[in-house]
Amino acid sequence: MKFAKHGTTYQRPDEVFALEREYLVPLSEYSFKATDDYSIDYPVRKDNLVLYQGNRYRVPVDTYHQGVRVYIVIDEEAGKVSITDTVTGEIYATHPVCHEKGKIIGHSQRSERDKSKTVIEHLYSIIYSYQSITSKNSSILLTFRPSMSS
Repeated sequence: MKFAKHGTTYQRPDEVFALEREYLVPLSEYSFKATDDYSIDYPVRKDNLVLYQGNRYRVPVDTYHQGVRVYIVIDEEAGKVSITDTVTGEIYATHPVCHEKGKIIGHSQRSERDKSKTVIEHLYSIIYSYQSITSKNSSILLTFRPSMSS
């Protein structure tokens, strides 16, 4: 057989292969992690969201740590998406499959304040409830005067 020389190395591929052959080992000697359908992993973002198929799926608060990766398991029959840790196999969250785009899927597990009141109103209600508790002991006196700067 006549082989042409490689355009960059100017060596014949059969000669290079003959040199490299002695360093090759059979593939079966290596142990590969069984990946099944989970070969694509996704990072958990700082806001505890995982981007998948154009949507953002929530995972529990404090799931994010640098380097945390998850894989997505789709159960078509149940219509569920499970978000699973790639290392431990722990299921962080299960959500319904969303076929739309740009949605945030899952409920926030953070307690959000009642936005019908202003922050100042919330502070006053906290102070008044605290004062009513401590007024019995009269050991603590709280005064709160917010600045009304605009």
